[in-house]
Amino acid sequence: ERHHMSPPPRIPRIVLYSHDAMGLGHMRRNLLLAQALSGGQRRAAVLLIMGATEGCAWRAPEGTECLALPAVRKDPDGTYQSRSLAVTYDSLIAIRQRILSTALEAFNPDLVVVDKVPGGMAGELRPAIASMRQRRRTKWVLGLRDILDAPEKVRAEWDAQDNWNLIRSSYDAIWVYGDLKVSDPAVEYGFDASIASKVHHTGYLDPSVRLASKPDATTRWLDHTIPDGPLALCMIGGGQDGYDVARAFSQAQYPDDTTGLIVTGPHLPAADFEALEDVARTKQRLEVVRFVADPWLLLRRAKHVVAMGGYNTVTEILSAQRRALIVPRVHPRTEQLIRAERLARLGVLDCLHPNDLTSDAISSWLSQDTAPPLDARTILDFGGLARVRLLSRALVRSAPPARRRLPVTSLLEQVS
Repeated sequence: ERHHMSPPPRIPRIVLYSHDAMGLGHMRRNLLLAQALSGGQRRAAVLLIMGATEGCAWRAPEGTECLALPAVRKDPDGTYQSRSLAVTYDSLIAIRQRILSTALEAFNPDLVVVDKVPGGMAGELRPAIASMRQRRRTKWVLGLRDILDAPEKVRAEWDAQDNWNLIRSSYDAIWVYGDLKVSDPAVEYGFDASIASKVHHTGYLDPSVRLASKPDATTRWLDHTIPDGPLALCMIGGGQDGYDVARAFSQAQYPDDTTGLIVTGPHLPAADFEALEDVARTKQRLEVVRFVADPWLLLRRAKHVVAMGGYNTVTEILSAQRRALIVPRVHPRTEQLIRAERLARLGVLDCLHPNDLTSDAISSWLSQDTAPPLDARTILDFGGLARVRLLSRALVRSAPPARRRLPVTSLLEQVS
């Protein structure tokens, strides 16, 4: 007699899409989400679709694969071009669109989480969304950071891109990776009732629970190069527009026994990187590096941090409980300025407007003998990863969550 065993249950398939090729924070945020969604008692297969190869250089969680799209670059005026391929921007988008449609159709995911732009870059996701929604199986989620931009600019962009109708017709939920104490996108950006009903505030995504990473070659070199004593760390994200911050930091006066370290990001122009190296050669306690795989290893050592105000950079600083001076980007978006000013009002960091940026201003801030910053965890909600896991599980099961927001303690018990 032959016994037929039932096939094992299908492992949930999840896609995390980020169009961005310049902001490394988008890529690191999706890697963090991949860790949360691929783990737990019910594992998932996660496909990371990223707008640049840099995102695939980081260690990915087990059960996760990365697909890099041909990259774009953002010019100073905010327009986009092909970064490496000798093709027009329209041709590049056509290539990316074909790759996306083919990959999504083949992978046949249960859940797709789209970062920030509902239709993808230049609408590259829209054909795949339309095709897959006909089968009414895949759930679509729009993931938003706490601040997008000035409200009037967000509303104008979403009007121009027809995002409102796309969200109403095709998206099942909106996850806001933030705390209502800092922002309420539904109110600020004017969501109507049908869209606002899809919003779930997850809390901030805590980078301290990221997979333990081994120091890369640069980090190991720094461990041997940086002398004992306090470390002042300067981080400017991807680096494409952070030279002024790095230059002011390089020319600042550091407190006694303090070493300065600048991490420029891979997109800082070569001439600017060389200029910073020239300054470092004249200062005994200043090092400049282009890229480290995991800045968290440096943040844990730093006493002071001077940085731009991207979502991931700020959440990493707050999670590490480091004293920080944020010099936000103000063009072409004011997202970083809004975030930094609101968090400064809560007392968890300091903010310096780029119009007031000088080496003397940074020297003065570094020399202040002030109390440690307020513990952001006592003020802000950092339970986002646990909530994202529960929300995704509910969507995959096609059942809405019982409540839009649960206490972090009960969430952690359920996913541990």
